[in-house]
Formats: sequence, C-alpha cells, structure tokens
Amino acid sequence: MSRDQRPGGEQGPAIQEDAVSLTEYRLQLLREDLKLTGVQQPLWDAYAGKVSALAADISREQGRLRATLQLKALERIDQSVDVARNRLTALEEIASAAKALYGRLTPEQQTIADARLATTLPTNAVAGLGGAPDARARPRPPQ
Repeated sequence: MSRDQRPGGEQGPAIQEDAVSLTEYRLQLLREDLKLTGVQQPLWDAYAGKVSALAADISREQGRLRATLQLKALERIDQSVDVARNRLTALEEIASAAKALYGRLTPEQQTIADARLATTLPTNAVAGLGGAPDARARPRPPQ
C-alpha cells in the first residue's frame, strides 16, 4: 500500500494536496489563456479565490473521513446535511462570481471560458457530499 492510500480506500495527504494543486493549475492556465485586462483581474481574483477555497474545503473534509465514520448514524446524517449546505453555499458564490466575470469578458474570452471555466471547479465539488460510505455497507438486493 502506498503512503497515499490508507485502509478502506481513504486518501492520504498527497492525493488531497494533488486535488488542490490540480485545481490551482487549471485556474492558472485559464487565467493565462484569457489574457485578462486590469478591469477583469479583480473579477477573476474573486472567482479563483472562491474556487480555491472550495477545493481546500473539500480536501479538508476528505481528511476528516475517518473521524466521520466514528460518529453515530444520526450525527453522520446531520454532518452530511451540514456539508451539503456549506457546499451549496460555496457553489452559489462561485456561480455568482463566474457570472460577474463572464459578463466582463470579450466575446473571444467568452469562447475560451465556455470551453473551460466549469473545468476549474474541483472534480468532486458535488459528488460525495457526505463522505464515503461505510466499508461494511452492502448493496441492496435487486427488487
């Protein structure tokens, strides 16, 4: 087992950091390709800051998976609801920042953004909102 893989499939620090690094890398490439003007840069900074904060939050949440699995069922459900609520708020803030930025882009920049802006979101921004399922969980039999 590598240092990045733990029992039960939990991801270690290097994989979590890579997810954040990948988000930062995608943001950097897109920023360079957009060739932002001085007026557009603060809008980009707001967008990129919110995306980066979400990626870091997701990484921290994945790091707390083991502790989550120790909670009682209702506590885990409550925590899943809290995580989903916080994630939704973050995504709504990202959407608002993206709309503000997109509205100030030139048509040429919008073409680039159309192809790549959504890819700057962390790949697991919506999936797995409540953490990984318990390793002992069994699939339901077919009905």
